Amino acid sequence: MTFWLPRLVGMQRAFELTYLNRMLTAKEAFAWGLFNGVIAADKFADEVFGVARQIADGPKLAYARSKKLCNLSLSQTLES
Repeated sequence: MTFWLPRLVGMQRAFELTYLNRMLTAKEAFAWGLFNGVIAADKFADEVFGVARQIADGPKLAYARSKKLCNLSLSQTLES
């Protein structure tokens, strides 16, 4: 958690959650970018398989390069 949380919500919010052990509401967690949305339980499987199909049918080389660049961006400067 201490590795990913500051990257997801910023240092101040990460410290707040870590030090105060505060429970976020779903609305706060969504606003902070901890998840992308809420899906009704009866539609969950259809949504998951729909997203998986969209990714599987997408441009694999572009996905691979985007993933590599996003991962590298965490340890690189803007100039590099």
